[in-house]
Amino acid sequence: MHRGRILLLALLWLVSPLTLAATEPPMKTLIHFDDSAGEPRWVAVNDGVMGGRSTGGPEVAAGQLRFTGVLSLENNGGFSSVRTVGRDFDFTG
Repeated sequence: MHRGRILLLALLWLVSPLTLAATEPPMKTLIHFDDSAGEPRWVAVNDGVMGGRSTGGPEVAAGQLRFTGVLSLENNGGFSSVRTVGRDFDFTG
């Protein structure tokens, strides 16, 4: 009985990577940060909108988006984020 279980586990181990690879969706690049058009525009949204004192923001340079900042828990704050404006993304497919 153990021999049959081992054989079944070995078959599942061999087949599962093939099954997973066949069902993964293809990768799609949404943004190239070296785009000279400047779109989309990136803006920071920090906890200052609620009285917090965190700071942070985006910088696009050398084909990369870098987000840096300092989080502060003063005044019940503690978040800093970045988002895009000026562009719609097509996530179909």
